Amino acid sequence: MVEEEKEIKIKEWNGDLTLKYLYREYYSLNPPLIIPKDMERREFAFQPFEKQSYVRHLSFDSLKKLYDYLIKNTPRHVYYSIAVYDLPEAGSMEEKGWKGSDFLFDIDLDHEKDCIMKNDITDDSCIEKGLKYAETIGYIINNYFGGTYQIYFTGNRGYHVRGFCELCKQLGREERSEIAKFIMAQDLDIDIIFPKSSKGKKPALPTVKDPGWRGLIANFGIKEVSKEDINNAVQNIRVEIDSMVTQDPSRLTRIPGTLNGKSSLLVLPVCGEFKLGKWVSPFYGEVDVKAKLDLDNIRILGYNVKFNKNEELSLPSQQAIYLATKGYLVITGGKIVVRKNTGWWPIQGCNWNS
Repeated sequence: MVEEEKEIKIKEWNGDLTLKYLYREYYSLNPPLIIPKDMERREFAFQPFEKQSYVRHLSFDSLKKLYDYLIKNTPRHVYYSIAVYDLPEAGSMEEKGWKGSDFLFDIDLDHEKDCIMKNDITDDSCIEKGLKYAETIGYIINNYFGGTYQIYFTGNRGYHVRGFCELCKQLGREERSEIAKFIMAQDLDIDIIFPKSSKGKKPALPTVKDPGWRGLIANFGIKEVSKEDINNAVQNIRVEIDSMVTQDPSRLTRIPGTLNGKSSLLVLPVCGEFKLGKWVSPFYGEVDVKAKLDLDNIRILGYNVKFNKNEELSLPSQQAIYLATKGYLVITGGKIVVRKNTGWWPIQGCNWNS
């Protein structure tokens, strides 16, 4: 039987050294990871704790070999390519032999005007409300491209959406850039999609069967074709994404089940409702901490946290390690339990076998 958890006593917090140790203990439990079936044709990449650069052009033909690498090298970040290659381990794109790429959409919620942000910390409610944007992209992939999609929480402040569409795999940078513009409603001309009648009559109401933005606006449920209602619908539907990510067919994406080195939280699959809580971290227990900075009240993983610089207090390990990773505090002592399965596996009702 594979070991399910380990208990670690923290006597001294050594920043990245301690984080790397905790990450290694997590990966040594062989936690559930969501890997594509064609993993041997994907490029894998890692960012070490010791460097800003990435170790790239690696390939693995089994999950065991990937686990062995994670345990031996223990990176800060773990990625694989959205592209499929003949030789993913080759050092240049020409040698790799590109065979096509999935879609990838990156949604960061730090720009949302209603979000509560404390520097690089995003309040729970902001992330939870932001799921609607990922679902909008999923709807577009389903209904406009005839594909399927996967949504996952990146482990920090947003979501990734992966799209699968056989007819779309060969799309290049320019076509993917146009898709990004469509999703962001960039350069959208309302007068073209709702042309005025030569007799001065209002344009017909859109239907959900209409193509493009007419169909999206109809799905939003406007009751009359007025400029105000249409603009309001567009602003509520459009999704602010990183267009550079979407247009790049060689992009890397995070692996669900791995740790995000910016937060020490898990990259997690999302199906239906998503609430942040202790299950977003593999670290459990209670630890003593000392604050390095002030932090006003903010909700982190279902727990309201606030403290003043140099204050000493106790926190659940999930919040403590998250805040230590972001430089807000140091852990001065306590016990941390590292768990293999935090409760998100198996995923019910989701197709995560692509």
